[in-house]
Amino acid sequence: MLDGKDCPVNELFSRCGFASKSVFYVAFRKVVGMTPLQYISQSRNPFMIQRN
Repeated sequence: MLDGKDCPVNELFSRCGFASKSVFYVAFRKVVGMTPLQYISQSRNPFMIQRN
């Protein structure tokens, strides 16, 4: 779902049952360790170096 093809991030939060985009972003970052946009970018370029 987060490959950017099925659903834009701006619509994804409501499809996942979140009341707002900001609540979704906080929950996503807490679980995955990065924002949805960072996740999409990294998944498109698996050789991207993470710097935390």
